[in-house]
Order: sequence, then C-alpha cells, then structure tokens
Amino acid sequence: MSGTGKNDQEILNTIFQKLQEERSLSQLLPEIEEDILAYLHAERITIYQKAQGGREIVSRYHSEDNQVLEIRLPLTSSSIAGYVAMSHRSLRLDDVYDTPSLTSIHPNLQFDRRFDAQSGFRSRSMMVIPVKFGSVLLGLLQVINRTDGGIFTEKDMSRCQELAKLVSHKLRSECQTTRGPFDLLVQEGHVTQQQLNELRNKVGGAEDKLEKELLEMGIHSDHIGKSLERYYQVPFFPFTNAWLLPGDLWKDLNIGMLKRYLWVPVAGSHQRAVVAINDPSDVKRIMEMQGILKADSYEIRVSLVDHLLKFIQRATEPVKNEPPPPVEAEPAEGGEGFIIQLANRLIATALRSNADELSIRPHPDNASGLTTLRVGQEIRTVASLPPDQWHGVVQRLKSLAQLENKGGTVACEGIFTVKMGGKILEMSIATLPNPRGEGIVVKLLKK
Repeated sequence: MSGTGKNDQEILNTIFQKLQEERSLSQLLPEIEEDILAYLHAERITIYQKAQGGREIVSRYHSEDNQVLEIRLPLTSSSIAGYVAMSHRSLRLDDVYDTPSLTSIHPNLQFDRRFDAQSGFRSRSMMVIPVKFGSVLLGLLQVINRTDGGIFTEKDMSRCQELAKLVSHKLRSECQTTRGPFDLLVQEGHVTQQQLNELRNKVGGAEDKLEKELLEMGIHSDHIGKSLERYYQVPFFPFTNAWLLPGDLWKDLNIGMLKRYLWVPVAGSHQRAVVAINDPSDVKRIMEMQGILKADSYEIRVSLVDHLLKFIQRATEPVKNEPPPPVEAEPAEGGEGFIIQLANRLIATALRSNADELSIRPHPDNASGLTTLRVGQEIRTVASLPPDQWHGVVQRLKSLAQLENKGGTVACEGIFTVKMGGKILEMSIATLPNPRGEGIVVKLLKK
C-alpha cells in the first residue's frame, strides 16, 4: 500500500482513467501528481513535451493562482533532460551531483544546479524516461529523489516506463500524431490506403524509396513534407532556391559522409544549429551528427531525401558573382535583377526560419553588411554582403516602402508587401542611420 491508501494497480488505474479525459495533460497533472509520486515512490516529477517548433522540450504547469507557467529546455547533450531528448536513452542516476558518472555517459553531460540553488531543494537520485510513440519522441518523464532517501532501482525504472506508455497515448492524442510517415497523405486524399500499401510492398518497406515513388506519382513535395511533419512532430524544411548556406556549420564537413547519412545543417550557427534529416527518430544518426557539429544546442527538422541531396549539391557549387536562381518570391509590383532576387532570397529565408526580424547593419569588423535574423531571443547570422549588395538591398527594400528619398542620416519607417507562395504578406521597415552605411530592420508581419 502507498501513502494514498491504494495498492499499485489501483493507483495505475486511477491515473489511466484520468488520462482518458479530454482536458490537456498540463490541466490534469495537478490532479494525478500525488498518485504518480506514490506509484513511483518519488518526491518530484516533471513531464516534458516536445515543443511544436522542434527547438526544445517544454513543461507546462499551473501556478497557485491558476496561471500557466513553462519550463523550456533546449535539445543539447549538456543537460540531462536535453540529452535524453536527443538520444532517446533512459537514464537512472544515483547522484546527479556526481560529475564523473555524468561525463562517463557523455563528455558534455552535467546537472544544472541553479534550480536547486534557487528553490532550496536538493536533487539526489533521478530517472529520466523518453515518452515515445513507436520511434517518435513525444516528451520525457523526469523523476527526482526516492522518498526513502535511497536510490531508484531497476524495478522503479520499469514502473516509470509503464507510466510513460500511458502518458504517450495522451500526448499522441494532443499532438494528433499519425501512425506512419505517410498516413496524412491518405487522410487528405492524395493517395489511397491500397495504393500506399502496394507501393510499400513494391519497395520492400524502405521509406526513402517509398518517398521517391510518391513523388513520381505526382504528389507534391509540400504534401509529403506536411505528412512527415505530422508524424515526426518536427517542422518540415524544404529545399528552395532561396536557401542560403550557413557557412560556419559546413566548414570541414565531409560531403560524401553527408550523402551517406542524409543530414545537413540548413540554418543557425554553432550556438544553435538547425539540422534537417529524413528520419528524425534515427537516434544513431542524430547522436553522430551532434558529435561532428559540436553545437551548443540543436533544432531538428525533417526533409525529403531528394531535398537533402539538393542542399548538399548547392553547398558544393562554387560561389559565382552572378544573380542567384529565381525564387518563388516576387515583390507585389514585380521586377527582375540581381539585387531584387537577393532581397527576395533574404526575405524568403527569414519567413522560412519563422524569424521575427531581418536586419542588415554595418559589420563591426569589416566593410560588409552583416545580415542577421532574430528568432525569439536568438540572433542568427545569415550572410555578410559586399558593400554594393548591402546598399543595393537596403535601397530596394526602401523603394518598396516608398522611402527612396528618405532616411540616410534620419531614421524613417514604412510598410511594404511581397508576394510569396501565392500569398500577399505585409512587412514593416525601419532604417538605421550609421556613418559607416545605412542599415535596415524588417519586421515580418505574417498574414
């Protein structure tokens, strides 16, 4: 019997019944937390869910005044929860303050002691279990301190894994995860279940070959990407002609290796690398990737094999002083030319990255124009533009907002629209006077 007066099976049944309710897990957790802790003989539990953007894991809980609060952790091998999210590996730790035992698991692994320092709570033993549907990560269970002061046992791990199975059904329902990578194509009528089964039999179940067959059927890559996104619960990152190579992340990468393992850095920096892969549940490739790139944290994206090969091909092409290839992004008023296409590519990159701002400013170390994106609180370097291109793009964007004869030494603001993917998008612009050259900030007001 536990402290709740119920035996283990009764506690598990209570938790199961509660998780069947339509309310979200964060709403239900306060009502089942006591039972969960009694079942696991633990002092504390945190349930993390993979965030929709694929950038981090997040725990939501209700405060005493019923406000929804969040804890967000990046995908990184330096934190315990972040490491489990990347590796899908369950961990049972006897003492989280034992640094040598952590680094024996991964050289970067460490326990963040700030939470204990701020709360006065002392973490000792810990279990962290991935919550998965099939091979797809949906979240984590983090369980801290056995109530008797001892360490967690293998039996405790088994109980925690049983609980993770119950939680996975709840998270799968909330995320609307499909059963297979291409099931959404059937649901949306792009292919029948019979056709999908026949194609799967034809290629022997190989998902990369099945993807190729679907493309040859005439199904658009955007529809396939949307289906992959729903299944893997990470955003789809397609190849477009507007893509700009994140040069720092590609330095010293072996092209042959990338073609074999099919993952590519598509954006970001060594502070936070954005990496596309055809199967985000392939833990072996994910861990090999982070061992090679050695970024502080990662955002994982899904992409098609065909698109990954196009990213690699673009990266191997010599840089030419000629207009970039046309893109599906035209100013509402139309027009052609190198500067117009360059401005289009920068805007398309910002939109595809879900950026809040695109800015071009004088580079602090040289005569180029430093182009950056702000995504949340993170600043990402996109490119360093030669002076003629920098000033040309600034003038092009100013002309769209009818600011050709304004700015220079005085800040000014305006609005302009672009047409992209068949949609008209409105953007605000602000100029940044600077003795070394005028800068500009574009706010992306997506409609």
